[in-house]
Formats: sequence, structure tokens, C-alpha cells
Amino acid sequence: MTSFTTLNWDAPDVWGIVVGRGVSTVETGSLGAYEDWLTSNGYSVLEFCFAGGISPVVAQLGVYFRWQQQFGYELEADSRNLAALRDGFEIETSNLVFKLSSYESAIQEDEKWAQGFLSIVSEHSLRQLAVGGRFFAILPVHNAETPLVGAFIEDLCIPYPFRFRGSAA
Repeated sequence: MTSFTTLNWDAPDVWGIVVGRGVSTVETGSLGAYEDWLTSNGYSVLEFCFAGGISPVVAQLGVYFRWQQQFGYELEADSRNLAALRDGFEIETSNLVFKLSSYESAIQEDEKWAQGFLSIVSEHSLRQLAVGGRFFAILPVHNAETPLVGAFIEDLCIPYPFRFRGSAA
């Protein structure tokens, strides 16, 4: 099963998933048309607004990821444990977009956490792509001059060697 039958470089999803590695920006003046395109192309958009800080979003993520059912405890709103968040980050819906409103507020509050969260989003976008799904995040911005555009999320590195444990056929 493939995620895309063709790569249309003018399509918001190809741009966000393939070019942006799971993270895309959209100027606020185009946001309505962008979201209309997403919904008319089978995407669900789930908004997480950082205007009130990171803690309310962490609490919202705990509800969305059914943290209590997964781990037996509630995800605390003041948790900044990215390793735990990575463990609980389970996308069950194909064709899902996280709209991360006011993300500049998250960066100002805790830049390390904000970059780490986008790294997790990027990682899970790749995982969804590998199994035929589509997932990415959009960050609404006022214009292309925002410091978010061009910022680095993470560096890629060459991984450890794969250890084949099966029998050679």
C-alpha cells in the first residue's frame, strides 16, 4: 500500500510530508483555503493551540493519546519528558494533520521541548508514510519572514549497522 500514487509537488500534503519531513508552515492568510484543501482530500485536522503555553497542550495530548489507558496514569500537564511523549505518541488515524497554532509561544517558553516535539512529529510522519498512512503538522505563520521558517529541528546521522538475526535465504 502506498501513501501517494503520484508526487504532486504543488500539493500541501506532499510538501508537508516529503519536503518538510512531516512539518509544514502555512501563512495565516492562506490557512482557510489550506484547511479546506485538507478536508476535501480526506484529512482530519486536529488543533493544538500553544497560545496559553505548553502545559495545556501536553494535557490535551494526554487525552488524545489515551495516556491513562496506555500507561495507567495521567500525563501531567507540566511534564516535559520528551522520551515519555515519544513512547506514547501513537497515531491511529490515517490522513491526520496536527495544526500547531501559536507555536512561537512554545519556542519562547521552552525551545528544547518545542524542537523535540517537532522531532517526534517528524519521526511519526515517516512511520506513517512507511505503512501507507499520512500524518504531518502545520504551523500557521504570519509570513515567510518568521524565525520558524528555516529553523532546524534535528540533525540526521548515519545509524548503527543493522544486525540481521534471521537465517539467510
